[in-house]
Amino acid sequence: MKNVEPELHHDYVKWIRFYLDFCQKYRFVPYEKSSFSHFSQKLHDKNQRVQDIETAYQAVELLIPYYSTGIKEGELTSKVEVIQQLISVIRLKNYSPRTLEAYLKWTRKFFSFYTGDISSIDEGTARQFLNDLVLNKNVSPSAQNQAFNALLFLYRHVLRRDFGDQSGTVRAKKPKKKMPVVLTVSELQCLFNMIEERFLLHFQLMYGCGLRLTELMELRLKHLDFGNNLLMIEFSKQQKSRYIPLPKKIVSNLQLQVESVIQRHKKNRNNKKYKGVFLPPSIDDSQAMEEKWLWLFPASGLVLVSQKNEERQFHLHHTVVSRSLKAAAKKTEIQKNISPHVLRHSYATHLLQYGLDIKTIQELLGHSTIETTMVYLHVLKEMIPRPAISPLDIRW
Repeated sequence: MKNVEPELHHDYVKWIRFYLDFCQKYRFVPYEKSSFSHFSQKLHDKNQRVQDIETAYQAVELLIPYYSTGIKEGELTSKVEVIQQLISVIRLKNYSPRTLEAYLKWTRKFFSFYTGDISSIDEGTARQFLNDLVLNKNVSPSAQNQAFNALLFLYRHVLRRDFGDQSGTVRAKKPKKKMPVVLTVSELQCLFNMIEERFLLHFQLMYGCGLRLTELMELRLKHLDFGNNLLMIEFSKQQKSRYIPLPKKIVSNLQLQVESVIQRHKKNRNNKKYKGVFLPPSIDDSQAMEEKWLWLFPASGLVLVSQKNEERQFHLHHTVVSRSLKAAAKKTEIQKNISPHVLRHSYATHLLQYGLDIKTIQELLGHSTIETTMVYLHVLKEMIPRPAISPLDIRW
């Protein structure tokens, strides 16, 4: 988007994402201009403003030439070119780095399994690969599901082939589902007392907002809204944004952290090689020095980008945070398997105990379905067993 005004970048990315989601949902081909006519009609039906529809048109107009450079059905190409195109499309859709990493992994495994020409790949090829994962590789159900999603994306958005009905695929056997590990309030207090001071705010924020570890690591200053006491989680696991109330107990410490990050940024500016922070692919690089894009929890040092002979700031690595929690857990007498995600489980369960309704908790956690959130009702039932009694004895 080099020829687009910086203030329009956000709107263009938004409309491109909406357009691609529309094409995927209704099976339209994104690089065909006729698909936008259907998209435009949908916007009219939803009473979108004329100026918004015009902005959407301008955004898609930029997208189509870029997108159409992909692989046309039946076109011969190498596996390296397919992988390059896969990376481009995933970045264009603004998927998370972990999704990119996972889809690349399964695409490479798929190409290791299939040794024929790209032109011969069909729905049967995918089925053979997915069956092989279960019959010969003994993968878990979650791994097979991830492989399925990666291939579905590859077929639809890169190869542009029919993925077909994969209902006949051999499915990995689901192990007995384990209940989430949840800490009591007293156990959390004990755990927090053992955490290194420099990591305490990380875990208070994780528990206080029910964050996934990746969501915590990817927080930037622009996601903090102290005026409304809210934290914005932008494009999480379900590619949706959500707002979560900030814990009042840590607001002052968060403000100190923000000030510390800004001061470090100002100090780094004295370094001629320093070019700001790493940005999402959809954001123009001219914004890399803006304070709103600074990481809330930056890594201690800068990353050298050797190709450009420059240095950039990245966020703290998730393994550093995980190890610090494991170290703290070992100092306690808590006989539970403690990981960062346990704090998210505890957040949801404690909100239920407090009396918050399950639908609100679903929205705070960013779950796509209520069924995922319902597991915490079962956890709560096990934590606080109650004898079966008559409602007449309760009310009267």
